[in-house]
Amino acid sequence: MIDTVANTLAQKLECQEFLSTVAGVARAQKLNVEGKIKTLPAFPNPEKKNGYVWLTPATTETGISYFEVLENQKADEMSGGRGFQYSARLRLIVWLNTAKLSPPDVGAMMAACVSALQGKHDDVPPVSFIRVTPDREAPRSPELFSKYTYDEAETQYLMLPFEYFAFDFQVSYVLKNGCAIPNVVTREAVC
Repeated sequence: MIDTVANTLAQKLECQEFLSTVAGVARAQKLNVEGKIKTLPAFPNPEKKNGYVWLTPATTETGISYFEVLENQKADEMSGGRGFQYSARLRLIVWLNTAKLSPPDVGAMMAACVSALQGKHDDVPPVSFIRVTPDREAPRSPELFSKYTYDEAETQYLMLPFEYFAFDFQVSYVLKNGCAIPNVVTREAVC
């Protein structure tokens, strides 16, 4: 469910011209590079059946965004068993290649992302009543990436021309009970 919410939010970032890759919830994936196992953030590649989009900075990209789930829990049950309300915290991570951006105003880009994500969002059956509230800018620190195994050559991504920021959001949404999702047989959701 939280993936559905994050994918909905990611669509709101696709119009940001400084982002060349926009993803939903990143998952830590193992990758064998020359016999060395690395753990890197990745998102399922919709164009390849068993492939991933690796969410690490690259000189070919202008910007990469993805979400991490910090918390996701049931908050309440709706009256009459109509559904369940959830409360979540999502962290938006954005990598920027300032060599490809003019001007490379990271603060303005963060503000644009926060502005695009905050507020009410359209229902995506069976998820509805999606509300996003900006919470805080996460402290800039290599600890943001501690769950991944970037080797020394890759820590260059923490230095110019690469920049990054992270911002936390409070998210609430409702999972409707008994709501059929759209699929290849049924074109519209029935709620």
